Amino acid sequence: MTRLALLLVLASCRTATPVVSAAVPADTAQPSALLPPATDLNGGWFTGTGEEPQVPVIVLHPVCAVVPAVWLVEQKGNAVRAWAFPEQFNQGVMRRNDNVARIEPATGTISGTDVRLDDGTWRYALVYDSASEHLRGTRNGARFWAVRQKIVRTEFCLPPPE
Repeated sequence: MTRLALLLVLASCRTATPVVSAAVPADTAQPSALLPPATDLNGGWFTGTGEEPQVPVIVLHPVCAVVPAVWLVEQKGNAVRAWAFPEQFNQGVMRRNDNVARIEPATGTISGTDVRLDDGTWRYALVYDSASEHLRGTRNGARFWAVRQKIVRTEFCLPPPE
């Protein structure tokens, strides 16, 4: 009788709570409690996937007609949004166009030094390095880095005609 009771107890424990195990990729896992941000990410960033610059800030000296590409980051507390703007060339007066394409931001969070962003196409898993002042990690699993960007105009740019 004791053997039968023991078998019933073991059988009921075995089927009472099924164990489900699922692997979550490291770049998609979201922290359950966000840490205070370790830095302020607001501003323009120069991005790349190849060799990373060794300077904390990239200084660009474009001519008047050029607006360099920029990854613009906005941070409010732990919430982060980022827009990728391509290089543009000023060609005179812009006419109103209701069909101008809108750039949707990648949205996400910063927790301590860890930054996670996603816009549906690009998924970023980055870490802020306080020694180099760079962001580095992956974009859709491939190497990605970002360095703060400063634009300095070295020539006088004429204002638009009135």
